[in-house]
Amino acid sequence: MIDISNRSIWKYPLFASLYFIQGILSAISYTILPIYLVDIGYSLAISSIIIGIAMLPWTLKFFWGGFVDYFKKYGRKRFIIIGGFLSFITLIVIGFVDANASIIMFTILYFICVLGIVILDVAADGWAIEISYKDEHGKITGSMFGGQYIGRAFGAIFLGFIAFTYGYNYVFLMAGIFILVVTFFPLIFEESKIDLKTKVKIRKTLINEFKKKNIQIISLLAFLSIIGSGIITVLIPWYLEDIFNFNISEIGLIIAGFLILSAIGSLSGGALADKFGRKKVIYIFTSCSIISIITLGLSPSWILFIIIYAFVVYFQSGYYSVVVAILMDVTNPQLAATQFSIFASIVNFGLILGNSMSGSLITIFGFNRAILYGAWFMGPLLIVLYFVKIEKQKIPN
Repeated sequence: MIDISNRSIWKYPLFASLYFIQGILSAISYTILPIYLVDIGYSLAISSIIIGIAMLPWTLKFFWGGFVDYFKKYGRKRFIIIGGFLSFITLIVIGFVDANASIIMFTILYFICVLGIVILDVAADGWAIEISYKDEHGKITGSMFGGQYIGRAFGAIFLGFIAFTYGYNYVFLMAGIFILVVTFFPLIFEESKIDLKTKVKIRKTLINEFKKKNIQIISLLAFLSIIGSGIITVLIPWYLEDIFNFNISEIGLIIAGFLILSAIGSLSGGALADKFGRKKVIYIFTSCSIISIITLGLSPSWILFIIIYAFVVYFQSGYYSVVVAILMDVTNPQLAATQFSIFASIVNFGLILGNSMSGSLITIFGFNRAILYGAWFMGPLLIVLYFVKIEKQKIPN
């Protein structure tokens, strides 16, 4: 097996592959599913609520993070495989369910599918924190989200083609097969034995961590960092279909191009943050993102819309990977999966809030004003960032 302890470069493709799996499911959640639900007769508002409910397991990462840490003597790989296999099974079952006839069953099954990916995710995050140094966190998060965006791009193109050519049921079947194959990739890597001699009182240590003022401010930063992006992410496929009359296959190709830029944004944002500092990169990338989104809402043609949105996704993915690097920086290694999963739950609550709001904002205000609200929600992030204290990185020999 491959040893990824210390500064092995193999850790980057490992975590990129695990986040690639998440990207496949994200392609369904944010590109395929919104179009599918509208096509079978559900309104934009109802569709966004259904997606929001199905994505709720992401807000419960704190529970599964604690669960994985409690049983960490069994290692992280075991939970990665369990989570991936659970997602695979439910996707196969969903492939035989008619959402139009049984939307409740469909939503419950997709909820369980997302839960499987959440279990995989918290185990992967805990593993990444345990084996990486602080000066690697930017590159680690860059590789993670780079892998996720590539997965979303691949899913948008391939699954969009499958949906257009063969039908939506085949999308779930194919996604399940991809997730199953990649889930077993970690088996070729060696997992270091975890030192269990030093017992940590998880509850007491966790409470002490979140009593710290800086941790509280960073938690607020995490929540605010993603609301605007959550609004925009769900809105874009609907905008392309309703305003510019693209079909699902064409939308998949366009979204894929955006996601490749997102991967580049994540990798460059993480690398720049490791070199020049976290706050500086977030200020620059977030400000550019806000300006781009405001301009996006005023685009008169689909060509200009796509060009401007390319800048939006680049800057959003760049600053977000740095926010996650900050969360890794302040996570207590003794609570690797637990504390980081709480941070991630806070982030995901903001994301789901944005996702759920998008349909209602479009219905009430129209597409262009809904886009402007996406930019407005990013403003408070810059204010809160000012109060965040970043420790200087100490690079080990």
